[in-house]
Amino acid sequence: MKNLIVIFLFFFSCFSFAQSLSGTNWMMTSIDNLETAKSTQITNSIKAYLVFESDSAYSGRFCNTYSGRVRTNAARQMKLTVPIATKLSCLGIDKYEKELFDLLPKVTKYRIEEGYLYLFTINRKRITFKAEK
Repeated sequence: MKNLIVIFLFFFSCFSFAQSLSGTNWMMTSIDNLETAKSTQITNSIKAYLVFESDSAYSGRFCNTYSGRVRTNAARQMKLTVPIATKLSCLGIDKYEKELFDLLPKVTKYRIEEGYLYLFTINRKRITFKAEK
């Protein structure tokens, strides 16, 4: 019986993590370098979205639309594939979009706290998103 409870709790925790990610439009607010404390704030005039469509796919829109595959686990580890994106010219925001596309496959962990999603990368950067209501 004890093993059954442990298995149930494991599956419940995996399901709850996936549920908290999927079904929410996440709007990017900043890209932070945790080593230098330098932060790039994304203004409200620049709309960059990330959506987890299921437990294995993500998509979004910056200037270009993009999509990829995602894997998560109960330890809040995350692996995103390199995004596939349209090829529109994005004057003024192209450097932010390129940085986001470069960082997504480097994500290793995530945290959700008080309506914010934090993605942490292997090179000590943090991408912050806010849940859109």
